[in-house]
Amino acid sequence: MIIDNIAVFHVRLPLASCFEISSGRIHEIDTLLVRLESGGEIGWGEAPPWAVPIYGSETAQTAFYMVTEVFAPAVLGKTFSCAAELDRILNQFKGNQFAKAALETSFWTLSAKVEGIPLFRKLGGQSKEVICGNSLGIRDTVSELLSDIARSLDEGYQRIKIKVCPGWDIAVLEKVRNRFPNIDLQVDANAAYTIKELKHLKEFDRYNLIQIEQPLGDHDLVYHAQLQKEIKAPICLDESIKTPEDARLALELGSCKIINIKISRVGGLYNAIQIHNICEEHGIACWVGGMLESAVGEAIAIHFATLPNISLPSDIFPSSRFYKDDITANPLEMSSSATFSPESVSCSDFEPDGHKLGKYTIQAKTISR
Repeated sequence: MIIDNIAVFHVRLPLASCFEISSGRIHEIDTLLVRLESGGEIGWGEAPPWAVPIYGSETAQTAFYMVTEVFAPAVLGKTFSCAAELDRILNQFKGNQFAKAALETSFWTLSAKVEGIPLFRKLGGQSKEVICGNSLGIRDTVSELLSDIARSLDEGYQRIKIKVCPGWDIAVLEKVRNRFPNIDLQVDANAAYTIKELKHLKEFDRYNLIQIEQPLGDHDLVYHAQLQKEIKAPICLDESIKTPEDARLALELGSCKIINIKISRVGGLYNAIQIHNICEEHGIACWVGGMLESAVGEAIAIHFATLPNISLPSDIFPSSRFYKDDITANPLEMSSSATFSPESVSCSDFEPDGHKLGKYTIQAKTISR
């Protein structure tokens, strides 16, 4: 397959309501959409690094530059028989995992289309329902959070995740557990704590959590291993796992018992599959996280979530969860039991609508051979 044309779009999508994590509050999502063309066929990919680096070190602006000025020229006009060959070229360059993922995921959707098979089959996935949990950001009041949890349970979500940070944690968990004593509950700190707060972090064990996601620093593996020995709840790593090598080292150190695989964070689907396989080899559960992707990226995530060791509810959402106006003509919808079926979510049906793409694009560039 020869890469004939690469079009890159920096898109800004307004959220239906603000989303707050420990490091900041956002009202819109800056994401990167990439369209690859080969022999008249096209494939779309997405990675949303956001406008400012409050999750990772990249931004949509830096990712746009890296794809248009570095990665695209390196792959344009070249022939690829598989994603591993593309990965070898991209891995000449350090970091910039979101930028790599935007380009790399478009390669997978294009390849699947050229071969005439669903993306999940090409990834090695199964035709199975993808089970989803809900992720709730920091709220202005606990009452608002409790109402959101109740609504999420009514909508069929099978796991509830709440964001926590110093000052919004133990007292909140106390009220959540008093109201909902039996739900599958996890917390996500987005690296808000340090190992010096070990005594405080041990208090989380009172609330029967199914996992504590990324409690410590985003580059840390050593202190996470120390913390895991001190607490009962499984630690799930997110920001700390940027490559398959990170995953292997984390599991060898005992830094976690679960890994959240975000396709964008790890540089695309090829690396995501490697991390999935490493988890499976170590008997470690994993699930699919997200960065509030549009339906373009969420459709790709649904297909990836069919891999056999994705055994916990994933953060994959319908269009209405975050957006009043998603970028695709067809809104992405889930079943009443908060699941998706890959058979009914074709990536070709969730490509950007031309009018909306023009409306929300901040900058765009096309590179042709």
